[in-house]
This record gives sequence, C-alpha cells and structure tokens, in this order.
Amino acid sequence: MANKVVLAYSGGLDTSVAIKWLAQEYGLRVVALTIDVGNERDFSAIREKALNAGAVKALVIDAKELFVNYFIFPALQADAVYEGQYPLATALSRPLMAKLLVDVASKERAKAVAHGCTGKGNDQVRFEVGVNALAPDLKIIAPAREWGMNREQTISYAQRHGIPVPVTVASPYSIDENLWGRSIECGVLEDPWTEPPADVFSWTKHPAEAPDEPGYVEIGFDKGIPVSIDGQEMDGISLIRQLNDLASSHGVGRIDHIENRLVGIKSREIYEAPAATVLLTAHQSLEAMTLSKDQARFKQKVAMEYADLIYNGLWFTSLHQDLAAYVKSSQRFVSGVVRLKLFKGSSSVVGRKSPFSLYDYGLATYDKGDQFDQSASPGFIHIWGLPVRTQAQVQGISSLRGGEVMSYRSFEEVWQYIKSLEGKDVFTLCKHHKNHIEKVDEKGLTRRAEGSKKDTTFISKAYFKRVWGNLVKHREFARVGYNFTYACIALLPEVEYFCKDRPLGLCLRQQNTHPLGEVKEYEE
Repeated sequence: MANKVVLAYSGGLDTSVAIKWLAQEYGLRVVALTIDVGNERDFSAIREKALNAGAVKALVIDAKELFVNYFIFPALQADAVYEGQYPLATALSRPLMAKLLVDVASKERAKAVAHGCTGKGNDQVRFEVGVNALAPDLKIIAPAREWGMNREQTISYAQRHGIPVPVTVASPYSIDENLWGRSIECGVLEDPWTEPPADVFSWTKHPAEAPDEPGYVEIGFDKGIPVSIDGQEMDGISLIRQLNDLASSHGVGRIDHIENRLVGIKSREIYEAPAATVLLTAHQSLEAMTLSKDQARFKQKVAMEYADLIYNGLWFTSLHQDLAAYVKSSQRFVSGVVRLKLFKGSSSVVGRKSPFSLYDYGLATYDKGDQFDQSASPGFIHIWGLPVRTQAQVQGISSLRGGEVMSYRSFEEVWQYIKSLEGKDVFTLCKHHKNHIEKVDEKGLTRRAEGSKKDTTFISKAYFKRVWGNLVKHREFARVGYNFTYACIALLPEVEYFCKDRPLGLCLRQQNTHPLGEVKEYEE
C-alpha cells in the first residue's frame, strides 16, 4: 500500500490541485487536513471537495480556541505588529497549523506532510521551519514550489481535471483569512500604484459609507488579555468576532502595506483586521498608563523582535520562549478599561482607567491641587545637564551645517579664514548696504559700504578675539554693534545667539554662492 502524506488543505486553488498532483507525481495517498482558525467557511463543503479531488481522507480540526489563547493573545500582549502595520494574522496561524500537521501525520503514520505554498512567499518558511522543529524526520513536499506552473497554468490544470476553484484569470486574488484578519494579494494589487478595487474588501465598509455618527466601545483587560466588551465578560473567540463586526461597520481595519518578505522581495499586501486594529490600539494605551517609561520603551524593542520572530517562522525556538517570558512578566499590571471611538475608518482612544495606573493627577495637574515640587527643578536640571556643560566647556559643541559636522573654531582658525576673504562680499548689514572686507591686518578689519569711497574700521582684532572666546565658551555676549553681531553670525551661524538672555532677533539665510552665507536683519 502506498505511503500517506498529510496535506494542509485550504480548499483553494493550489491545495486543490496538489491533491491530484501528489497522487500522480509521488504516488502518495493524500490525507487532507483543514484547520478552522475562524475562517468562517462551510467546512463540510471543503471536506467534500477534498474527497472529490482524490483525497483518501479529509479531516477538519476546530482550532479556534487554541489559536486565540496560545497565539493571538500572546501576540497582542507583545504588541506584535510587523513593520508597524501588519497584525500578523496569517503568520500567527502557521505555527499552529504546522503543529497540527505533525500531530495528524503521527496519528496517520504518514511519512510526509505537504503544503500549498509557493517558493516566493513567507508561508513556506513558516510551515517547514515549524515542522522541522517538531518532527525533523518528516519529509516535507511543496507541490506549488515544484510543479513549475504559473497561476494561469494552475487554473488550467484544475479545469482539465474537473477541480472547481473559486479563482479565475479575471479575478486572481489569493486570499487567506482567520479570526485575527484577512489578507489579499495578487491580481491588480501587484501594481502598487493601483488603488485596491472595492471587490478586494469583504469585511470592512468603505469609510465614506460608514455611519455619520461615531461608535464607542469599552474593552476590559486582565493582565494584557481582553476579557470584556462594554462590561460584559466573554470568551476570546466571541470577543474578537463581536469587535470584528462592530469595527468593520465603521470602516476600521483596512491596511495597504508594502511589505519586506523574508525571502528578500517587497510585496504589496492588503489586509482587513478590524478587531486586531482596535485591540492593539487599546492595549498599547493601557500599557502607556501602567508601565514605567523604561519598561514601555524596552517593551517596544521586544514588540518589534517578537513581530519579526512570528513573521519569520521562528515560533518554535528558544528565543521565542525567552521573549514570551518577558512579555508575560510585563503584563502583570496591564489591567483596566479602555474606551475607544470608532469613526469613518479610525479607531482612537478617548479614555482609559486602571487600578494600577501610574498616572497621578496630583502630580500632572497645573490647577489647584498641584503636588509637584517645582522648586526641586533647578537642582535637577543642574545635575542632569552637568555632563553636557562639562563637555561643551572642554571640547566645544559640534553642530551641523551643510551636512557636515563642524566644531567651534579657535580664534586663530577664524582669523586665518577671515584673511582669505579679503576683498570679498561677506554679508549684508541691512537692506541698503553691503559690507566688504577690504583689508585685514593686526589692527583688525576694515570695510567699505557699497556706494561709499571711505573705508571705516570694522572690528578690531583684540576686540574680536576677546568677545569670540566668550561667545564660544558661553554662547552669550553683551550688547554690541551690528557689525560684530553680523560677523559672528556669518562665521558661526549654527549658534543660537543671546544678548543678556534676550534672543538677538536675527535670522540666517544660507546660500550656495558664499561659504559663510548671507545674513539679514530680522524684520518683526
């Protein structure tokens, strides 16, 4: 008797064709395994379809509760969102499916497992890395990666063998959905400039067609896990379904994402994730209230790592165990209620409360009852700024100009630079006159105003040296004439200038024609 292979069967194009192909090419008896993770499908019809396509057995496993409690909610607690946009609905379901594939293969004494993933996607990695971690001896077959048919040829193969598929060349979307979200790709969506057609979306209303009055919802959390809606406690499956219905009616949860796939290409993906969008927003808001600043910022790093781990198919790894332990610990006090406003495609937090809130009204308010000791601030600022002052006084401060890092110059460096400018237009003192450095000597600088025949003393070298040193050290100088003020700004424009604690009220306009730029008076 031929060996068995357990096929992860979705009822779609590739897995339906794979049943016939595995029997023809490998001579294997196919056990079709369909896993219910909230796909909202007629699983009896899918089972019948698998048998009609040639499967020797067709199994359906209800895994919704496992999916919610051991995959969705841990990812929610971690705030796992890939590249800031994708809530990882499909990616989260794959390790669960890999685990169930291995379990059924063991029970059926199958020598191999198979999946319908192509060689360009992420799911092939997720399935195979997961299976290899759990059952290294199982053979893995990827028909869609081996048979060499493009999408049109696969559709033709199905039609030749009488395999009905819900895909045509005219509407070639590839769709995957579960409780946490719906993903759509292929077809016209492969052009990133093309707006997704209306028929791409089946869960969410177009925001323009959503109700003109906002909807409000209160979500209760216990240790980072959502447990109630508007005060009514419910199980995770019911809670997610109710939020999907509510948020989608307000157009919430549409995502258009250019995504970096694990295999090294960029892909345009469309997602519908109403409940995930609302719950992630609410959970992050509650964390902001109940975690310390350092906890919250480190948690953001963990969230990114956790999301990458899920996306990259590394669920069954020691790294995941370590990160999961931290995430669980971080949720000890993430309990409370968050109120959200749903309106025309947006989901925004408008209220939150927690018995473990670190928000203290007495410290935060500026009104009567303010308990913050403002007299302590000068001492705090003095100590906090000590390393900054020390470095600035010893080394000066580097700043950016023209894309290059520049340090405050010593006076001798400035003076040598000024000498190189002799005879050139340097800066504008006012709207009517230009200054020229006509002469540089030990006395200082002389200048000639435009239209004038007489040279006048511009700045003496000794005065320039004394005030320049004070400026570099303290960024402040006493009130001086416009000549010196403009010279300093031209030579060191990156400094914010003050005169007796008052901003000088000057602005600098850089131009490419002169390395020092042009200075103009600020006109109020």
